[in-house]
Amino acid sequence: MKYEFIITDITDEEIPDLVKLLTKTSMNASQPVAETVVPPTQPTQPTQPVAETVVPPTQPVAETVVDLNTKDADGLVWDARIHSSSKKMTKKGVWAARRGRTEEEYQRVKAEQLGTTVVPPTQPVAETVVPPTQPVAETVVPPTQPVNTDINSILLRIQQGFASGKMNAESIPNIIANINSKFNAQCVQITDIASNQEMMDYTAQLLTESGI
Repeated sequence: MKYEFIITDITDEEIPDLVKLLTKTSMNASQPVAETVVPPTQPTQPTQPVAETVVPPTQPVAETVVDLNTKDADGLVWDARIHSSSKKMTKKGVWAARRGRTEEEYQRVKAEQLGTTVVPPTQPVAETVVPPTQPVAETVVPPTQPVNTDINSILLRIQQGFASGKMNAESIPNIIANINSKFNAQCVQITDIASNQEMMDYTAQLLTESGI
């Protein structure tokens, strides 16, 4: 392939440089360009399909049939009044309790099954509170003032003694004898003591001792 160039307005100094440029260009153009060989792409291996894991269907668990007449550790058979509707036993070997069951219900049903008597819980006895005893005011009895015995009161008591039969004909002489012995006196009649207070008081004491 040939190319034609027309160069204008060039000086003599620029000619050598132009020749060098053209020569270099011509040499580069004559060298064959190495072709880059791209190896053919290897075909991609097809992806192997992943085997699907097949899970076998779960076998139904056979339900355990519990004999409700089986006695538990307490000797009781299943009873809907006190036992759970699940009809299962606990680790202790007793029927599971019904929710909300009270101890009183359990003991009553247990007594029915075992043929025993339920003893009701003892009710606490209310303590009787005794109020403190109020101190009793002491009654102060004033001392008895001695009554001065006179001859008239003695004569009246002697009269009552005869009327009641507690005195007789010998009573007066005996009283006078006691007075004379006590006071070393010589009284003859009971009225002789009227002037002596001690004798009258002593005579009143003798009458009292005789129940008069």
